[in-house]
Amino acid sequence: MAVQQLTKVYQAIEQQVLAYVGAAGGPQPSFGIGQKDAFNHAKKPRITWLPQGGTVRAPGDAGGDFKSNPRPLWWREFATVAYLWAEGIDALNELAQHLVAAIHAVGHGHYRVIREDWDATGGPEVGTIVAITFTFGIPFVDETTPTVKLGSAPVTGTFTPPGGP
Repeated sequence: MAVQQLTKVYQAIEQQVLAYVGAAGGPQPSFGIGQKDAFNHAKKPRITWLPQGGTVRAPGDAGGDFKSNPRPLWWREFATVAYLWAEGIDALNELAQHLVAAIHAVGHGHYRVIREDWDATGGPEVGTIVAITFTFGIPFVDETTPTVKLGSAPVTGTFTPPGGP
């Protein structure tokens, strides 16, 4: 999956989490992004994404589509803290399991789970919280090079392939 925009990464992970939770028969989590949603814990279970920034390095050989077009300009390893809320430690552990499995399914090897921090002292209003920090490889890519589709341009002459007819 050629994912270039951060919100697309989150949405792809969310869809995978929903599929895993649905298959397990658990309650469907809600999702949020950014500081405005960081501590909106009214509906549990919940996952909120807090983008953190990351490192940028020279590109590899693959393009934004992991083939060649558009070509990569720089490769960034973007960090995110995912805050998870659920009712109790077991429910939260199961949600964390689904999240990490979803990151793996979407990441295709271009991710790292760095750490997790638990807080079970939030009380009945907040519930149990875990913060999982992970990085995701997302390339900065060049603009897509337009190409002509076969049959979309008028032919005004005879084409002879290299090496003759």
